[in-house]
Amino acid sequence: MAYNCKVKSWVGMWPLADGNSAILRRTHAIESNFNERLAYEEYRIFPNFIAAFNFYMYIFRDATFLGNTWFSDWFYNNCMT
Repeated sequence: MAYNCKVKSWVGMWPLADGNSAILRRTHAIESNFNERLAYEEYRIFPNFIAAFNFYMYIFRDATFLGNTWFSDWFYNNCMT
């Protein structure tokens, strides 16, 4: 997470960027337009530092809960039915 002067906002990692870049590489390989120098970057833009901080805290919280087998089983059995 850092301040970007070009967009005049805080920018940070986008959680789905790895999957999107894999799709992009595969598409270019299939179309025979693969370029070894292909660079793909994807960021999330935040209006301020607090919004960026809260976003990452929510991701950390959700990953912790869903990574805990006991909690995720209880949650899916009791809250998702």
